[in-house]
Amino acid sequence: MEIVYPSHRERDCTDKNPHLGDDYMDDLRPLLEENVRHGADKPRAGKANDVLALLEENARLRGLVVRLSSIIIKSIADRK
Repeated sequence: MEIVYPSHRERDCTDKNPHLGDDYMDDLRPLLEENVRHGADKPRAGKANDVLALLEENARLRGLVVRLSSIIIKSIADRK
């Protein structure tokens, strides 16, 4: 028994979905572009505020780490 594969021309004709042609992409393109531009709507000041908030939180957490380290070191020193 021999396995027969369709020719490239036959495959091209049968594999194409009529709903996924250029018209389909023309309908999707504006939605995709809008989705990409969505992040551009946020003003730069908002992004700067987000970065500033993260830096402030980072500084606060670093302060807590220093305090915790001091407590641990003091606790170890008191045991000796």
